[in-house]
Amino acid sequence: MRVGAWIFNETENERLDWSGRPLNRRRFLDVIQAWANLVNPGDAIITLNWDLLHEVILWKAEKRDHDKGYGFQFSPAQAVQSRVIVLKLHGSCNWALRFPTDERPFVDYADQFFPVRYPEAHTEDQNISLGDTADHGESLILPSYLKDPTEKPAVLAVWTQAQSALQRANKVIVLGYSLPPADAPTRTMISLALRQNYSLDSVQVAIESDGAAYARWEDICDAAGKRVKRIYQRFEDLVLDERTMS
Repeated sequence: MRVGAWIFNETENERLDWSGRPLNRRRFLDVIQAWANLVNPGDAIITLNWDLLHEVILWKAEKRDHDKGYGFQFSPAQAVQSRVIVLKLHGSCNWALRFPTDERPFVDYADQFFPVRYPEAHTEDQNISLGDTADHGESLILPSYLKDPTEKPAVLAVWTQAQSALQRANKVIVLGYSLPPADAPTRTMISLALRQNYSLDSVQVAIESDGAAYARWEDICDAAGKRVKRIYQRFEDLVLDERTMS
């Protein structure tokens, strides 16, 4: 299966029983493995979340290079290339700016989450002690209700790559993202990208049973000349069902 872009706005740990019931560890691990297996080299995950779950899963599955997998250069000496990239439109809890004018984010907490496989590639960043993002730098997330990427120019390159990924994709799968009206910049970017994708004829949308969200996707896709294939499944059931994703 070749998938160009995944649009994502829910995390597996949110979907896997935080209701007070005991977590089914075996099922949790099965879902993680199934998700890692579904993502192929060349794919782009476009996410509106700030957490690191996707990066950790794909890094452990050896499908994503931490230093080149965010859509910007981790170090000036490194080319931006990764088997799978995770494009985080609203920033990330491990991104920071040392100075407001920085052209690219600094990736903090790398040693804790992604033990470096190639230490020589990170010499420059490792020699600069940033410390805790919240205390010694500017956290690079978009916390406002109306999340405008122009407020943080360092993330604009990520938005550009997300739009390009959607323009080129031969398959687009939406997992849990309801396209809320408040995300006006995101809606605009997705709409323009789908209109410029001349090889894509449909978008698969999985939001369980949220009729209003499906209607919003159908409005945008209809304007772009695309059909919407509704998938009434939760994330974990969907990734475990190979027939759905084939």
